[in-house]
Amino acid sequence: LAEHDRTNNAARSAETASRLPTLQLLTADVPGEGRAGAALPVTVRVRNTSTVATSAATDLQLEGYAVCNPGPVTNWGGGPHRLAVPALAPRQSVVYRLLVPDATRCRASRASMSLRLDPDRRGRWGQGHEHDLHRSYSIR
Repeated sequence: LAEHDRTNNAARSAETASRLPTLQLLTADVPGEGRAGAALPVTVRVRNTSTVATSAATDLQLEGYAVCNPGPVTNWGGGPHRLAVPALAPRQSVVYRLLVPDATRCRASRASMSLRLDPDRRGRWGQGHEHDLHRSYSIR
């Protein structure tokens, strides 16, 4: 309390490393074939890879295209195909089981779906974040 020499009051601790919250698209299961006009079942699992920090709530965007037989290329996506991903505790994951009707608008030998996470809700990707996953399928 009445100390005059404070030079010996320093304390040191060992350095530690922690992992910032990083979201990962762990799985994205899309059937290899769908039926025109029937919703396509999709299962997606998102995980926070951090061992110490909670991730922020964010969005998962689905979008895709199909080369119709016969017909043009059809695209889908945007706001109606955006899912809210809640804040995830360290190592926690969330599973979505979806039926996506826009993914099967027409018969197509080539169709593709993209799943994209926006971890910071800025439309930009940070280091260590999953950018997006692509899955191909056909529609009979």
